[in-house]
Amino acid sequence: MRHALSINPEGDYAKSSLATLQLLDGKATEALATFQSIGLESFRDSGVAIAQHMLRNTQASQTALDTLIAQAATSGPYQIAEVYAWRGEKDLAFEWLERAYHLQDGASAVQIGSAARIAIFRSTRCGDGKEAELTAVTRAVR
Repeated sequence: MRHALSINPEGDYAKSSLATLQLLDGKATEALATFQSIGLESFRDSGVAIAQHMLRNTQASQTALDTLIAQAATSGPYQIAEVYAWRGEKDLAFEWLERAYHLQDGASAVQIGSAARIAIFRSTRCGDGKEAELTAVTRAVR
């Protein structure tokens, strides 16, 4: 990611990927700063909501999520699902993932194998059949 950013320092996709890696590495404060530097609103707001959640800033996370929903309910439902997945709100994550699939949100097709998918799997390992639903959606998207 750093090489991609050295080529294009303002690249939102590379910044988002770097911030996600920072989250996975337990560096939520660094991830928050990286997400806040992203110009693409849906990536920025979803990332801020996730990072704030990881920092246990519940109200800031909810505010970022509310902004994301208000601005991207039809254009970025996958990012909304991603936030709910990271927060462990599996039913809402699947509701928004289903919306993304039905709206043919490009992110759901491109990112279904990303860290967001890992987050959804982690949040749904409760033996309630949701993992099978995600597997079915994943196969349909491929």
